[in-house]
Amino acid sequence: TQAADLLTQKSLEGKSWAEIDWRRNGLFTVFGFAYQGCFQYYLYVTLFSRWFAGAARFVNQPLSVKLTDYAGQRDVLKQIAFDVLIHPIWFFPMYYTLKEALCGHPSLFDGESPAAI
Repeated sequence: TQAADLLTQKSLEGKSWAEIDWRRNGLFTVFGFAYQGCFQYYLYVTLFSRWFAGAARFVNQPLSVKLTDYAGQRDVLKQIAFDVLIHPIWFFPMYYTLKEALCGHPSLFDGESPAAI
């Protein structure tokens, strides 16, 4: 995501190297590594294989077997439903919270933050 943002700023927005928004680029670096790298790997590899155990078996079967494997079909549909309906519920709040922390004013980079009471 960091490289994509840098490409966007250089080619689409036409910024020079001096005009690059490095805070924004840093946001995409941190978010890409922490959420899209670490967390989503854990979600899709570890948790999905536990929650939807029949899905991996199902996708490796020939089509003729898939047509009669209703348990596998249900697992794949549950996996798709989770990815489309549930996952975005925390994806966007996490992104915008991190964006506000890194790029908002005051941000984590502006020195002292006001104390919460």
